[in-house]
Amino acid sequence: WCSTNCLSMSEDKLGFDAATVFAQLCELLLSPASTTIIAYGFLVPDPSLTDVAPFDLSSDGLLGLNFGIVPSLYKYALSCFYALPERDTPITVASRQASATSPSNDPMAVTSILLLINATNYTAWNRRRRVLRQRGYIAQDLLAERVFVDLVLTKHLKKAEIWLYRKWLFDLLRDRVDISLSTLLDHELAVCSQTSTEYLRNYYSWSHRISLVPLFDNHRLQNELTWSLKFSRSHLADRCCLHYREQLWLAATLLSARSDPSSARIDADERTLTSLGDRLQRGQLFDLRCSPALSESLFEAFEQTTQLCELYAGHEGLWYHRRFLLALLCSVALSGSSGDGKHSSAGATPSSSLTPAALLAEEVDRCVAALDDQRLVNIRLPAQHEFASDHLLWLLRWTAASRVSACDRSNSEPDETAAGHRASKELGATRLLDSSHRENLVHTLKVYLQCAGVVRSRRAK
Repeated sequence: WCSTNCLSMSEDKLGFDAATVFAQLCELLLSPASTTIIAYGFLVPDPSLTDVAPFDLSSDGLLGLNFGIVPSLYKYALSCFYALPERDTPITVASRQASATSPSNDPMAVTSILLLINATNYTAWNRRRRVLRQRGYIAQDLLAERVFVDLVLTKHLKKAEIWLYRKWLFDLLRDRVDISLSTLLDHELAVCSQTSTEYLRNYYSWSHRISLVPLFDNHRLQNELTWSLKFSRSHLADRCCLHYREQLWLAATLLSARSDPSSARIDADERTLTSLGDRLQRGQLFDLRCSPALSESLFEAFEQTTQLCELYAGHEGLWYHRRFLLALLCSVALSGSSGDGKHSSAGATPSSSLTPAALLAEEVDRCVAALDDQRLVNIRLPAQHEFASDHLLWLLRWTAASRVSACDRSNSEPDETAAGHRASKELGATRLLDSSHRENLVHTLKVYLQCAGVVRSRRAK
């Protein structure tokens, strides 16, 4: 990797010609050997060495660019880019031969060098879009473009421009390349896993992964839930993974309502899933019926979050994830309830005692126990007390809102899909708790929060 001291290495000292290096790199990137390049980066050679190469391709497929040539190489590629015609000319045999003999006239070659050095040049990405469209979105070109994007992501893992372009390219591959959806998803998930591991809290990588959730079938959903659980256990500070798990649980819940969920996919898009998740976090409940097996799995995930909050105290993301799971559990439980609060077999919870009232009461007890645990004060994680008190305050507001009837549908966000229309059927919040349980819980929360001094009285009111 490069350092700021390397900027002093000039082209004259290294003896490289930017035009020559540009032509050699373009020849390498446009040749079949480019498929063997698995990663690239900038190399900083020893200043005492006199015989150094502008770039080097190892037998392992690692491409290293001498950082001393990078500034002049980028300037030369940028000048070639500005010299390209603004409008795309028709592709002929003569134009293809001219591009092969003179890479500076080939938009794909010029933008390849630019983006390897500066992946945030969105104008260069748009030019590649235009070239692919002009060529008719040939399958071979689209697959070669995916190889190039994979290569750029090995160096620039967290650049929004790359992930936006990748999403556009993935949609084209689905429509125009004769490859199964399962194979395409395997490749995208593998790239997302690599970038998320090498660069933690990679928001753009996780957002791309979330956009793929509506394409998952039940088998892949279960595999992703298992994988994301392992990842979250080893990266507790990565809230992005927990948010991804929330989208998986919502998709699994919508899919389980189908008559044959084994092969079907949900009919909700990414926007609908995100909207449902956000509204659940705000305490809105929906008609989310699911199978008893999924309800059992959901409760196990809720219990696993309890263990993680106790073992790894002081991680706020776990508490936010717990809010979502609690709201989803209450929605699932209420969707299978009759008007008098008794559960039907269609939407039964893992245990008959796990009614919404029991879930909330147990949640309050756990928060109070976390606040009373003085051992954390003597260690290094008093933040656990703060997160537990914030969780109690959220429970207070959420439960107090249950005294209001069902939310006004005119203020709700529109859902365009059939699944979104079904899930947006909001349950009357008065069904969350009966009057006695509700008033007792609200009173207990108010008294405890005020006596403990974790929030001001005006905030509790």
